[in-house]
Amino acid sequence: MILSVDIKKCIGCNLCEIICSIHNEKCVSPLRSRIEVVKVTEAADVPIFCYQCDDASCAAVCPVKAITKDARGIMVIDRETCISCRACAFACPFGAMAISIEGKVFKCDLCDCEPACVKVCPTKAITYQAPEKVAYKKKEIAAEKLLATNPTW
Repeated sequence: MILSVDIKKCIGCNLCEIICSIHNEKCVSPLRSRIEVVKVTEAADVPIFCYQCDDASCAAVCPVKAITKDARGIMVIDRETCISCRACAFACPFGAMAISIEGKVFKCDLCDCEPACVKVCPTKAITYQAPEKVAYKKKEIAAEKLLATNPTW
């Protein structure tokens, strides 16, 4: 299972950031959230989070192998092994690795397979579903666009 976002549905309310910080850090602090809503334009807000990549660049560059995929398919950081070199933060192509005020790296761990952000998103912009469902939905969207540009089909 993975997190997915429908950018068109995101209203930039930041509830996902708030609940994430409460769930993980027991405080209201978007700076301590594992998800970050980035305002791209006045009309577009994009939640950024870890995609739990199969071939994760963050894990590949970690010199002490502190980032591994667990049995559930979640990329996890072993805090005891991590040396806070931050190479993973620079390697992540999505910017999903965060760095705390204390200099420690952290990322989305899917709230033990029950993502709090999904539960509070008022527009259901963030979902938690099987990767194949996410891929099929993208194909449906592409098909609708093709049909719209070629109505004679």
